[in-house]
Amino acid sequence: MKKHRHVWHHVWHGRDDIGLRCECKAVRERKMTSYEKLQWKAHEKRFNAEIKRENKVWWEFERKFKTRKKEKRVKIGKKWFTPLLQDGWKWSGYDLMSRVEKWAEKYPEDVYVCYCDDTHFTGSRIFLILHRPGPRRIWGTSAVAVTQCDGLPPKEFFLYPGHMKGIHEALGKILKLRDRYS
Repeated sequence: MKKHRHVWHHVWHGRDDIGLRCECKAVRERKMTSYEKLQWKAHEKRFNAEIKRENKVWWEFERKFKTRKKEKRVKIGKKWFTPLLQDGWKWSGYDLMSRVEKWAEKYPEDVYVCYCDDTHFTGSRIFLILHRPGPRRIWGTSAVAVTQCDGLPPKEFFLYPGHMKGIHEALGKILKLRDRYS
């Protein structure tokens, strides 16, 4: 019987450690070499810059319309962190809706405004905010539904491209049915 030769693949890394896994499900952990540390540092720098670019419009939305509170500092390993928790919204209802609409005019290619009615049959909005890794690519879309009269906080959800296709297909079918019965 031929002895299996492990082919290790990167699974995780910490500040000083690296975890590897073989196709045979064997797992191995070891200290990173100085070269690997430099590689990961450069990779994380590029990755963080990419994340900032992808989420630029969304993060501006959060800064402008949401409130955040800081929690107590937490020590993880040798480092101290201050977690940020989303606390709520600076405005609600019609006031928030009109402010977000005005802000959305600044980003006509990144923010889309969809009109709908809420449970009180008053005009409400769904704001679709794109996350773009580049000018011709879309990573996903954050959706925020702001109702006008019910006093509830806005609802948020995230759509990956596959989710968007499903909604697009469903709405297309509904429109065809409507046209057939009209």
